[in-house]
Amino acid sequence: MCVFSSELWSAMLRKLHLDHAISVSYDNIFVWWLQERKSTLKIARSGFDSLFFLISLSIWKERNTRMFRGPWTQPVNLLP
Repeated sequence: MCVFSSELWSAMLRKLHLDHAISVSYDNIFVWWLQERKSTLKIARSGFDSLFFLISLSIWKERNTRMFRGPWTQPVNLLP
């Protein structure tokens, strides 16, 4: 995982009080998501899923901006 992605995930997880998930290291973010999803209350899973995909989309859009336009955004500026 790149530094930008790592910072964005860490900041968002801290904001949601999911600090326990920050120290977990997975080679595949999909594996991490499935594991964390299992430990999320059923009533909160759709919100957790939405958050996961929104962060993933933000990272993808930032990657495209850096590749094709040049200027980039600090991870903290992408947080809601």
